[in-house]
Amino acid sequence: MTGEVRRRVLGVDIGGTSIKAAPVDVDGGRVLLDDPEEVETPSPGTAEQLAVAVASLRATLSWPDDRPVGATFPGAVRFGVVHTAVNLDGSNVGVDLAARLGATVLNDADAAGLAEARFGAARGCRGTVVLVTLGTGLGTALLHGGRLVPNCELGAVEIGGRPASETVSRKGREDEGLDWSTYATHVAAYVRRLEVLVDPELVVLGGGGSEDAGHFLPQVCDEVDVRVAQAAYENDAGILGAALAAASNQRRFGDLGTA
Repeated sequence: MTGEVRRRVLGVDIGGTSIKAAPVDVDGGRVLLDDPEEVETPSPGTAEQLAVAVASLRATLSWPDDRPVGATFPGAVRFGVVHTAVNLDGSNVGVDLAARLGATVLNDADAAGLAEARFGAARGCRGTVVLVTLGTGLGTALLHGGRLVPNCELGAVEIGGRPASETVSRKGREDEGLDWSTYATHVAAYVRRLEVLVDPELVVLGGGGSEDAGHFLPQVCDEVDVRVAQAAYENDAGILGAALAAASNQRRFGDLGTA
């Protein structure tokens, strides 16, 4: 629409290897940089180090201090406080990271789930949706009617006496040397377990491993009853979802405005 004012929020995706940031059009579901600004995640990744890194990205993007920011974290986060830190320094546990960063903070898989529910493969789903990130491990997001149930670790289940991540994650497939057909069988077994646990309307496969979905997704769909789809957002999922979370938070306490 000509003259339409779009709301913009800064999305920051904190990972074990890098931290990426870009402004997001939260009304249109667009990350507004083809190549988000990126810095290496500092080692060991304390809250203080993360705050400095995020501040440097804000400065690079000339993002005003009074404008909303959303950030992901690779661990459980409750009301902005870190409860587990998987790939970053354990000193983050118990830290109010939201206060340190001046941002709304949520789990990285949860952020991806919000992005897919609002604008991606799960858009319009009224029932239960599970997003699974196929990466170093298995991250999961659980949503119902588009609403997030935070910090659900459905990737922690065992299949055949082994953690599902050992054969279903991208790293697990590579470590085990699985061919695509065998890998598809493992993914299908995991999806069937999700069917038993939460009876989802849809399972969305995201994360880095979903980039190869053409090699295994058709077989998975043939072997399960639930609908399974490839995520629409890949590298942008965390940035977009973090921004959406911040936008939702700002709606409760004040006007988003524009940036």
